[in-house]
Amino acid sequence: MATLLHVDGLSFSYGERSVLRGVDLDLKAGELLVVVGPSGCGKSTLLRCIAGLERPAAGRVVLGGDVLSDGKRFLPPEQRPVGMVFQGLALFPHLTVAGNVGFGLAHLPKAERRQRVAAE
Repeated sequence: MATLLHVDGLSFSYGERSVLRGVDLDLKAGELLVVVGPSGCGKSTLLRCIAGLERPAAGRVVLGGDVLSDGKRFLPPEQRPVGMVFQGLALFPHLTVAGNVGFGLAHLPKAERRQRVAAE
């Protein structure tokens, strides 16, 4: 199976504080990736770099064969086929998981919205 997400040598710093140093990962279609670690170790920063919310200092992010960022190119987040749900106050506690996922799809017909929410 082909690689869906390829991260190569990703580095990022907040000022003088290095948060990511040479992170490499490959994720194939259908695989799941869990990023775990203590608070402040760079989990969210890694996801933010992949989503385009942060500009890496070095390295490459390639999704589906398309270069999202490298030393020369940086595709802004609104042009990336990537979504991210932030951990704090980003979910509606009164909605189900499906309701939260489908919230941003309210503009679609109900049948299509249900199909997309149920997609694997």
